[in-house]
Amino acid sequence: MASTFNDSAPQLQAAGAVTGRRPDQTVAGCLVFDERPPTPEHLKKYRKLEKSQPGIRVKHWGVADDALKPADYTFGVSYNSRTLDNDPLGLHEPSRVEEFLHERSEGIYESRKKEPLGSAALRGHVLPDKTSRPDFAFGVASNSTERAAPLVTPGADSVLVGDKDPQIRSLYKKSHSSYDPGEQMKRAYNWPQGMDPERMAFGQAKVSKDEPVDGVRKALNPNAQFESGVMPTQVMNKKVRDHQEVANDLLGKTKNLGLGERGVDDTFVFGMPSAKQADWDAADCIRGDYDENDQLPDRDVGTCIRRGAAPESVLSDPLRTYGTPSVRNDIPAPKMRSVTDVQNYGDEPTAMRLLFPTPFSGKGVDDNDFVQPRSDDELRKLFKIAGLSQEGASGQLDRAIEAAKDANGGQNVSVLQVRDALIKLR
Repeated sequence: MASTFNDSAPQLQAAGAVTGRRPDQTVAGCLVFDERPPTPEHLKKYRKLEKSQPGIRVKHWGVADDALKPADYTFGVSYNSRTLDNDPLGLHEPSRVEEFLHERSEGIYESRKKEPLGSAALRGHVLPDKTSRPDFAFGVASNSTERAAPLVTPGADSVLVGDKDPQIRSLYKKSHSSYDPGEQMKRAYNWPQGMDPERMAFGQAKVSKDEPVDGVRKALNPNAQFESGVMPTQVMNKKVRDHQEVANDLLGKTKNLGLGERGVDDTFVFGMPSAKQADWDAADCIRGDYDENDQLPDRDVGTCIRRGAAPESVLSDPLRTYGTPSVRNDIPAPKMRSVTDVQNYGDEPTAMRLLFPTPFSGKGVDDNDFVQPRSDDELRKLFKIAGLSQEGASGQLDRAIEAAKDANGGQNVSVLQVRDALIKLR
């Protein structure tokens, strides 16, 4: 929003609407917006927001301006059900002229001629006159007392099967190909006069029993059918013969590609050899071809060959273990360990102690505390806490301490040694 006061560039045209100085031209006034103008009425039918309002019927914009139909309005074409002047279903009775015109228009169809409505299909068969009698019926007549099962599945001795009548059997063979198992199919050919198909043997007969025809050999080698074994010489055009040499395949020989004579014998092999010299194959790659020196182990297997890094005695020591140990028994443990110090200095329980803890480990007492040498005052204090503070017990404790020290050579003793001495005194 541009204003007319404090204009630093009056020669430039202001961008936007120029307004006069008004009291509401403040920051708060700039944040107050006018109400959004509504959608024009002639454009509401195109907007989806207007169609999604509740309680309003959705209409296509093409029929939005159409007039509303009355509540009892019925769609479709109306007609008079009494006079049937405009019957859409054609329920009125046609006249004789309409029937004639309809039959004439339908008569051009082939299905109308062969399969007329309300009668049997016409196939063009010429039936005997007896079929036109009213009492005529197809099939074999049966007695009224005969069962239905033999008629549906007749037996071998039934007249319906027709085994006894050759004419009926031949009729079923022709119509249904009803041949017996293993029976030869006969098509009733009109054989030439004097030829008996039951005795006739088709094919080329042998010259004699001892001399075969060699039909297969002659089929593979056409020259074998001649007495000389070679096809007789035929005089023909050289172009025709050259074409036969190139176009046809020769038995036992490669096809002539028309490249001319190469001047090579039959043992000549085309192509480049796979290896010009004796190279290794797959078997040699698996087995190898190494001498005894190549098969010896490397010099650095199990030993260090880097000299000068350590004394020779250290390098040659087979019991030497390299690396930093997990339990640092070689360095003293700090007096005040940090909570971040995770190093084991040998003063922590082993895995066996973790799996099988001592009876007093829950109270912070280890087995080493019972065998650690202590002073006389410390021993009296421990046993006093344990309950040996009654009258006469202190004198017995002093005698037990002296007896344990005499057995240990006058040196300080442990709690376990004093306990054993007390047991002996009792």
